[in-house]
Amino acid sequence: MGYNPHGDKGEPMVRRWVMGVTLTATGLVAAVSTSVWLAIQPGTLLTDSIQVPLMIAAFVVSFGLMVSGAYLVVTAARANTAPAEMETPLRLADYLRGRGTVLLDDAAVGLDADVVDVLHAFEELTRLKLFAGFCQRPQRLVCAVDAPILAQMQRCAICGQPIQLVREYSQCHACQTEYYLPQS
Repeated sequence: MGYNPHGDKGEPMVRRWVMGVTLTATGLVAAVSTSVWLAIQPGTLLTDSIQVPLMIAAFVVSFGLMVSGAYLVVTAARANTAPAEMETPLRLADYLRGRGTVLLDDAAVGLDADVVDVLHAFEELTRLKLFAGFCQRPQRLVCAVDAPILAQMQRCAICGQPIQLVREYSQCHACQTEYYLPQS
């Protein structure tokens, strides 16, 4: 299963938000009802020794509920605005990891994205050094290769010409295949 910041179509974030609102409302209702209960009690707060601990306990519980609820609401909102720009690159990384060699057009269909978005996602993966493999842009072919295997490669995978992968980015002089080898 790949990375999905919104859970299963956003449902866990919606549940978190609903639970947060419910906890906040419950805490608020508990605080108000405790205040009303204390206000209608006979006697004074200072003379009744049992009312002080009850009041403190009720407000601690109310405050805890409201803070917990607010935390859930805020984290649900933050997760829904999670870095959406990273969603497609990470989905592409999972897609490549599962299939090895793909055409960018097929990846676009598999990821339900535009080819341009997939190309940008690929470029983002290479920029972040999260991709090891090669890309043949004219053929729109991308192949994920384990970095240790790629480091030992001596011939171009497309044309068979000798190639030396010494930097993070290398290019075959014969066929222009781009090689990405993240350095650790």
